[in-house]
Amino acid sequence: MVKAEKLLTEETLLAAFGDKRVTGKMTALFFALTWALQINLIFCLTYEWPDFLNRILAMKEILMSCFATSGYFIQNDMHILENKLIKSYIENVKHHNTSIERNRLITETNNFIKWFSVVSIRAFKFMFIFGGCLPMMQVSIVLARAYFTGGKLENVPFVVYVYVPQRFRTISGYLTAQLLCFTWYGIVSYMWGITYKVYLISAKCVETEMDLLCQSMNEISTMSASGQESILVYKSDTKHVQGNDDDKLRQFFASVIQHHQHILRSMTLLSKHLKLVIVTFINIYGLQTCLYMIFLMKMKETGIRMKYAFIYMVIMVIMYSCTKSGQVIKNKGDEIRMAFYESAWVNKPQWMKRSLLVMMTKAIEPVELKPFGLYVLDLNCMANILKATYTYFNIANEFLK
Repeated sequence: MVKAEKLLTEETLLAAFGDKRVTGKMTALFFALTWALQINLIFCLTYEWPDFLNRILAMKEILMSCFATSGYFIQNDMHILENKLIKSYIENVKHHNTSIERNRLITETNNFIKWFSVVSIRAFKFMFIFGGCLPMMQVSIVLARAYFTGGKLENVPFVVYVYVPQRFRTISGYLTAQLLCFTWYGIVSYMWGITYKVYLISAKCVETEMDLLCQSMNEISTMSASGQESILVYKSDTKHVQGNDDDKLRQFFASVIQHHQHILRSMTLLSKHLKLVIVTFINIYGLQTCLYMIFLMKMKETGIRMKYAFIYMVIMVIMYSCTKSGQVIKNKGDEIRMAFYESAWVNKPQWMKRSLLVMMTKAIEPVELKPFGLYVLDLNCMANILKATYTYFNIANEFLK
């Protein structure tokens, strides 16, 4: 029990962040490998166009390279969210811990931050193991067997599908190409692991802030010296029954207003810096899931099929968690609106009613993540992606017949 408490200290939670970004020499290596891969894939499409499956493989890798490039430029957005939203939440949320219910909400979020800061990185580590390490092991085994037996190099496995010119189709040529791809895949997995962590934790912090605001509105009814709402019967904006209660209510409601404004600013910050992440996750991963289904059905090599099966499952989990976070934020926006309306405002002073009316007017606007104004991120978005994936798969399957 003592250990559990230590894990939830502010210092421990902050220590889970501050991961190194891809900068300096690593940036030069990343872009050199990315551009080389993209040029190679353009040639690959030219030479492999008659083979439908190879053509689809090349297209999938082109999408992957676009995904990787966006992952690099998203790093700055994630750094801003980490500092201005997550760390700010961890450092300041203790000021809201004034009741048992608030303590429960804060503790649950702290547990999530501690848990997910580890799980998110591990998810991409597992993806790197299945998508990079195991295929690289297969490549090494096939090339070693060819070296010792003198056999022909046919159907060589790959970490990333690339075009290898005829004169470079040697043991050293294949090994060099796949080692470079393996390095590139590792950098991409590292960048997106950090992005995924910051994405969901920043969304969770905003969700908890919204829960705390709803809790504040529920506590309005107890804002009297005796703890009974019926005592607070106001005759006008200046006359009231309990002299001390008005000051207490003003202070409390001022903090509620400031908290609501803080949440709106946090949502603006979240929407601004997550829009490219959302579009990249949803659109590029959505297209890739269709291609993974084709590979699972048509690929002959068991190892490659296992690779794509595992990656497909991980991608589905990632996409579901992203769309669910958008749905939760949307739902909590509705909860805030109802909390304003259902709060104990009937027998409160006019100044509070006017302030509450302004907040209710602002709360009419839906609280949602809508990247570039294209679509709302919620579970309906996930359902549409699955429908589109099934449709595209059927169309592609017709070409393969």
